[in-house]
Amino acid sequence: MKNYCHRQLSLWVCGVAMTSLQLTQASTIYCVHDQGTNNSQFCFGTPLPTPPTDILPLGPLHQQCDIEALDIQPETDDLFAASGDDTPRKGHLYRVNKGNGAIIDIGRIIDGATQLAITEIDALSFQPSTNKLWGWGQDTGLFVIDSPLPSEGELISAQCLSTPAVPAIAAEVVVRRQGVDAMEIEDITWNQNGTVLYATENQHTDPPDSHGDPENRWSLPDFDFDFDEGIRLWAYDTTDDGVLREICSDLTTEIANQLGQAAEVEALESLPNDLFNPIIPDDQDLLLVGFHGPNQLLYAIIATPPLPLPESPVPLPPCELLWNGEIPTQFNDIEGLAYSTQPLALNEAVTLEGIMEHLRTLQYIADVHDGNRVFGSLGYDESTDYIIEQLTTAGYQVTIQPFEFPRFIELNPPLLEQTAPNSTVYPPNDPAGFFTMSYSGSAEVTAVVEAVDVLIPPGATPNTSTSGCEVEDFTHFTPGHIALIQRGSCAFLTKALNAQNAGASGVIIFNEGQDGRQEAFLGTLQQPIFTIPVVGAHFNLGEELYTLSLSGDVTVHMIVDAISEMAMTSNIIAETPTGNHKRTIMVGAHLDSVPTGPGINDNGSGSAMILEVALQLAQLGIKPTNKVRFAFWSAEEFGLGGSTYYVAQLSPAEQKKIALYLNFDMVASPNYTRFIYDGDDPEAPEGSSNIKDLLLNYFTSQGVGDCVWLTPLDGRSDYLPFMNAGIPVGGLFTGADGNKTIEQVACSGGTVGIPYDQNYHTPNDNLSNLNENILDEMADATAQAVLTLAMTNLPLVDIATSTASVAQVSTVTSTKEYLGPFVKQ
Repeated sequence: MKNYCHRQLSLWVCGVAMTSLQLTQASTIYCVHDQGTNNSQFCFGTPLPTPPTDILPLGPLHQQCDIEALDIQPETDDLFAASGDDTPRKGHLYRVNKGNGAIIDIGRIIDGATQLAITEIDALSFQPSTNKLWGWGQDTGLFVIDSPLPSEGELISAQCLSTPAVPAIAAEVVVRRQGVDAMEIEDITWNQNGTVLYATENQHTDPPDSHGDPENRWSLPDFDFDFDEGIRLWAYDTTDDGVLREICSDLTTEIANQLGQAAEVEALESLPNDLFNPIIPDDQDLLLVGFHGPNQLLYAIIATPPLPLPESPVPLPPCELLWNGEIPTQFNDIEGLAYSTQPLALNEAVTLEGIMEHLRTLQYIADVHDGNRVFGSLGYDESTDYIIEQLTTAGYQVTIQPFEFPRFIELNPPLLEQTAPNSTVYPPNDPAGFFTMSYSGSAEVTAVVEAVDVLIPPGATPNTSTSGCEVEDFTHFTPGHIALIQRGSCAFLTKALNAQNAGASGVIIFNEGQDGRQEAFLGTLQQPIFTIPVVGAHFNLGEELYTLSLSGDVTVHMIVDAISEMAMTSNIIAETPTGNHKRTIMVGAHLDSVPTGPGINDNGSGSAMILEVALQLAQLGIKPTNKVRFAFWSAEEFGLGGSTYYVAQLSPAEQKKIALYLNFDMVASPNYTRFIYDGDDPEAPEGSSNIKDLLLNYFTSQGVGDCVWLTPLDGRSDYLPFMNAGIPVGGLFTGADGNKTIEQVACSGGTVGIPYDQNYHTPNDNLSNLNENILDEMADATAQAVLTLAMTNLPLVDIATSTASVAQVSTVTSTKEYLGPFVKQ
């Protein structure tokens, strides 16, 4: 064998082959195999070098079809097959459904010059540069079909025992059979740029061969296919004066030595030079070969010698055997191979209808449980039951992770009114009025307002006021009064707790008063330890009450009707049973809703989408190179509770096993924009930028790369705990309460100047609050990213590079995307 060390490709070390190659991108190898009785079945799997443990069947067993040739049309990614000689449909061409394996007989191939049928087709290969279909007829020779292939035909469910009335498809015979004896040409394949046609000829290892001849012979113009020693590979190089040359010395001995047995090449398929890492040089080609073997399917990956080949009598170099593997099965051999750049049809398997079925279930659960799925409620618990049942049935290893977290739910709108010296009702849940602080106590109070160390007029800069931050601020406070406290300098928790400990019957925390710090605000008290009502108010409201109090008593009536307590809840964690656990790919979405609505976009959309990706990953029988772990988080709406708890429970060693985290939170916004989390953020862990590039490359491949915006990693969704742990993060988002810009409308339509989701955190976040087109698009992008990351053992930087094209992204970033009311203080 040639030693590749001098090429600096590290495929070989001191002449010893590596046991595996590194896959640089997700894609699909399709095959058709033979049961030994002319029964055929299609199969698919990951591009080897990590073989599946068994055959992944695609569709039914096709009886008496004798399918011996297979290839994919590059421009359309359509799969085609053809029958051999032991069937009534011999010489017929089929279209194959890559989703269910069904075949449609679209015509019989005839010799255009003689109008005779080409009755035994052993090989098919589309030429990438022309999209023409080439083939090999064992009793005719090498042919090419230059006309468009029919799209209609007769559906064959399981048997090929009748001869249909299908049209003739004319082919030009390029190299016609000479003589009466037939050499075994088993398969052909064009290389990736369509300049070299490879062919494999095969003398069966069990003499005499299948035709009963000790030696078969094909005679071609200027060349004689004639040998007595086994397998040969040939190359018809269109750039080398069209000379047909043998490309390597006898492969039989080499493969037999590696496999430990004699072998016959039955199938041949060209692969991209950069499909594996290290990359094969441009002057060589990468080939996947399939063999005949009793009750097993044998594969190998070889690299051709540099082309063009030297003329005789220079000794031929060997083809390099880079990898080999076998799959036990009841089938006897591989009859055809086809390579697709599409990753295992996961994009096609993950359907909008599948996602919508999950969303309809989540809507129904909310409908029968007070209109929400908030954590700690029956609505949330039934949502988890549904997720668990789906994932367990699909074969995932499901873990229920219980934890306790503070829960706050307002049962009725709050009230804040001045009753003396004036009668004034302040607007609730309004930036001009007031909001209830999360984890406020629940009570009705009428009492005198007492200011605590407020600073009116406010200081020149924010956080000048220290109102209520010190216990000493309440030294002269009158128990039973309502404390009027100014925002600034310390946490709301500290201010309110000092007031409660001093005997206050309620607390009004008003904004500090500088520019940008005047409106009423959504604040959190962080813990359910309060028995008194606490609200956050506009600066003008607080200033009014303070000014009036300087002239006498001011009485206020306030009501907060809420539940504030510690509640048990659970994260749902599901992972694939196979894959490298030291390179775990995590995919997450929060399952809980806010108390005020069913949360179908926020975040039923993300949960339903990753659930469908997980289910189809299992349904397709994909066995990932890396372990994939799907997480459905609880208590996100109350401060990222579930994801924070999960990461906190991981040891440093377990954290290091998580290669990256992908987050999907709101992916169906009605007035959407395509957002990718900004992995270029200086605070983002190393590798986050490569996730951003990977996702951007996908959108660029779909023609919308210039209509993608970056959204800040500002800590407002479940990626934050992973980010804080140094784990690379990324993901997709379609917008919340930020307003859509003119530039974004120009890209994706919609309405300028209104929120991406006008029903964000409202009762109207229901099934009618979805843009199904963008949900479908986000699902395709997610499936592509998950599969690419699941199937590779390359570093993130190499994955992003291998999927790159001319990718662009808008430099306009959103300044206000996801504002969970209980997340940001």
